[in-house]
Amino acid sequence: VKHVDEILSKVGTEKSPSDCAIVLPDEGLLMPLLNSIPEEIKDINVTMGYPMSASELWSLMSDVMKMQVHVRRRGDECMFYHKHVWDILSSGLMKFVMSSEEMAGCRKNVARIKKEGKYYIPQEDLSGYPVLDVIFRPVAHDPSAKDAAQIQSLAEYLQSVVSFLAPALMADPDMAVELEFARKYYESINSLRARNLEIQPVTFIKLLSSLMAGVTIPFKGEPLKGLQIMGPLETRALDFRNVVILSCNEGMFPRRSVSSSFVPPELRKAFGLPTYEYQDAVWAYYFYRAISRARKVWLFV
Repeated sequence: VKHVDEILSKVGTEKSPSDCAIVLPDEGLLMPLLNSIPEEIKDINVTMGYPMSASELWSLMSDVMKMQVHVRRRGDECMFYHKHVWDILSSGLMKFVMSSEEMAGCRKNVARIKKEGKYYIPQEDLSGYPVLDVIFRPVAHDPSAKDAAQIQSLAEYLQSVVSFLAPALMADPDMAVELEFARKYYESINSLRARNLEIQPVTFIKLLSSLMAGVTIPFKGEPLKGLQIMGPLETRALDFRNVVILSCNEGMFPRRSVSSSFVPPELRKAFGLPTYEYQDAVWAYYFYRAISRARKVWLFV
């Protein structure tokens, strides 16, 4: 995405940005791309969604759930696995919500813990600041038990973490996407809490992850104006003078996402059902249709 700035400057996109389309087979490149577009280009139309799995909130909450499942107890003392602690503390959202004073104190504690070489870190070593007190507290008391009350406590804990992050995200306009993800995450937890499931915490985490896996945040724009940023499927029946396709790697474009089926390939071919060759042909059509009338094409691998 760092080369896109140079390409847009060469083709004079600031004068007629609608003549250029940037195709993203990898949705995870959307935010880095938006941050790399020159400031001279004011009008941008994004016709693709940003997936939850590529967000900072998803990464942080996944680490938080892993930490809760692997809590170790020694009498009345609770300890957290060091790898999960470092993953949480190194999250970009943690650095975003912590003040400079909290960050300095946290770094001092981390340096001391690493110097002592602790494999499991006691809860008392990860307290003293609001954000740490909210996150580093044990909730899953028995990960192997099917207890509805424990699931309710875990769901309430996850919602409290999201609620603590939300005000800081709301205060910064640049974090609007992460704020929307936080809202979707909170609502998904509510839908699971309402069912009062009597399951293990690991099962609850898998259900929540499956529920959030397909969540995407759509963008709004003017399709007849501005620089066009879209996925491969959105290029159908559209022509542009300049086309930039990022991530033209094998397995990414065309993407190897074959739906699981009990019907073997031989039977699918015999009865005229879609096969791997058909999917490759569809992706080939998308590619050649996108570049068929373009004057200049850039392909990045």
